[in-house]
Amino acid sequence: MALALGLRTALLGARRPRDHVGAVGLLAIAAFVASLGGYLARLYEPTGGVLLVPFWAAVVAVAGGAVAGLARTGLPSAVLFAVAAMLGFGVDDAFLDGGTVVEGLTYLLRPNVVGALGVLAALFGGVGFIFGTTVWGAGEVGRRAVA
Repeated sequence: MALALGLRTALLGARRPRDHVGAVGLLAIAAFVASLGGYLARLYEPTGGVLLVPFWAAVVAVAGGAVAGLARTGLPSAVLFAVAAMLGFGVDDAFLDGGTVVEGLTYLLRPNVVGALGVLAALFGGVGFIFGTTVWGAGEVGRRAVA
């Protein structure tokens, strides 16, 4: 029973006060702004070959996933941070080609674009979450070993 409870808490997050949900939302907005702002300011350029993987959006996504793992907010919040980061890249890619807003939305909402950004968000958010959870777990083991 303890393993099942621990796994549920690890994957879905520890129960938190209601204001914690607002903090998760603000962090997701920060991930979106960090990704979109970096691409808008041309701090980093899109890279890729046959498959376009937005490297810097992936870095923001992994960092957000790691924060979610460290804060024990759960895998859904890690994926939310990653979706926000990938969406920042997608907005830059869709709207800054000089087209209209309708063309940008049409491009951004195409099934292949939504699917690709979703798969990349799940992948990079999950990797970051595993890293953050592992670091948190190592800290817990260290604290218990010292005590």
